[in-house]
Amino acid sequence: MDRIYIFIALSIPIIIVSRRALLKVKSHGFYRFFAWESIGWLLASNYSYWFFRPFSIPQIFSWILLIISVYLVIFGVILLKKAGKPEKSRSEDALFTFEQTTKLIDTGIYQYIRHPLLCIPAFFNMGNFLKANDH
Repeated sequence: MDRIYIFIALSIPIIIVSRRALLKVKSHGFYRFFAWESIGWLLASNYSYWFFRPFSIPQIFSWILLIISVYLVIFGVILLKKAGKPEKSRSEDALFTFEQTTKLIDTGIYQYIRHPLLCIPAFFNMGNFLKANDH
């Protein structure tokens, strides 16, 4: 039952952030909502394994992957806000301002990964998978 409460607690901020996109099915934010909800469910269903055998090899690799995903979130969004210039021609209510850029960014993390924000779920899910399977 605690999984449901944790999932609801995680879903509330996701719903608040995604509220504009939820009403626009053709927006990529609509589908992003379901990706983040899936990650929320993974967190809720695997939370009991997060600190199980904390110094085992899978746990260490898991934390590395989770830290990479947090790094990509923070520095990907910061750089996109700094370097990306929102285009007035791309004014969509369902998108955040920093997502409305048409300028190619090729500095920072973007010089290594074309779209680091799309890599976040992959790194996070791999880290979560290692945590859940180390028992």
